[in-house]
Amino acid sequence: MYQVSRVTFKNTRNLSPFSVTYRNRVYHDQGKLQTALNKNRADSERVEVLANVFPGFLFAVAAFVSWTTMMRFVKEERTNIGTLKALGYSNGAIAIKFLLYSTSAAILGVILGASFGVTRSYPISSSRPI
Repeated sequence: MYQVSRVTFKNTRNLSPFSVTYRNRVYHDQGKLQTALNKNRADSERVEVLANVFPGFLFAVAAFVSWTTMMRFVKEERTNIGTLKALGYSNGAIAIKFLLYSTSAAILGVILGASFGVTRSYPISSSRPI
């Protein structure tokens, strides 16, 4: 996306725009302006790289927390699993219980997270003030 900006150089205020002095000062100041823009471009590229890596990192942390929570839940439910096995439930039936629990938690998390993200990001991305 291209943007237009109007730049005024203070050291050319009283000079004629057709003079050699004016042209030399403008070229000199344009060089400094280009250097500043290149520095900002490098900074924005670093932010772009971080913006691409950060969501993956957050996803990995969320997956690890979910895995840890489910492992703790299964560990706490070992007595109940043993009772269900003693009553004749199959391994598949017991596994479905835990899969339904984790799936329902995941679906609820996606719904709440997506709705919160959309409602909170709309004021930031819209052109109207917050």
